[in-house]
Amino acid sequence: MDKSKIKADISLNRLYVTFSGHISKKELDKLYTDIRFCVSDLSPNFDVITDFRSCSFAAVSIIPTFRKITKYLIDNKVRSVVRIVDKESLIFKQLLNVSLHFQGYSVILVESLEEAEQELQGTAKRADLRFYLYNHYAFYYINDAKFKGLIVDISISGCAVKSSTNLPVLGDTVVISIYFKEHDALITKLETEAKVVNVKDDGFAVHFENIHDDHKESLGQRLVHESHCEFNR
Repeated sequence: MDKSKIKADISLNRLYVTFSGHISKKELDKLYTDIRFCVSDLSPNFDVITDFRSCSFAAVSIIPTFRKITKYLIDNKVRSVVRIVDKESLIFKQLLNVSLHFQGYSVILVESLEEAEQELQGTAKRADLRFYLYNHYAFYYINDAKFKGLIVDISISGCAVKSSTNLPVLGDTVVISIYFKEHDALITKLETEAKVVNVKDDGFAVHFENIHDDHKESLGQRLVHESHCEFNR
């Protein structure tokens, strides 16, 4: 039986994780240790490619360790995470179900290593990790009218919003407001002008405008905090 493999490519600043066989909690705990050793050889803004095409696991038992891996990668400033999956497989459905109910980083889904490499080439200029927030909404204003949309993902530079009606126009500037739970040390509201950089039938993406570095840092701290929050329904 093939064993799971972990490799750090220092020249590319990239971590490769290939899961193989049936992944038990004990084995995943060991892989978590190996991942930490490999990440220590990489620089901030490293990328991760995880290949799940040749493995299976019992979803419930491994969730805590997967959460630890996610938190560790975020704390060590991962930039992008690309996940190779067979979209017809059971494990893909398991991963999708688990990831949709936990906050963390937003992953890019592909079906081959070649696609994964191409995705990372295409995101080479992106330095900001995109976060997934469970069931979190943004408010946006068009001509003083207020609308609400579901946040698909968010970084310190912008966000993608799902909304089937009242979409802004490509190139327009809108005001985005995002609220967080009260916290003594972290920001509880982001409100900024944002330029619309992409529009689709079911949503749009914006780049935050005129947001200073200290505000970006505060938002980044809040997003990291949110990624560490446990099960949010």
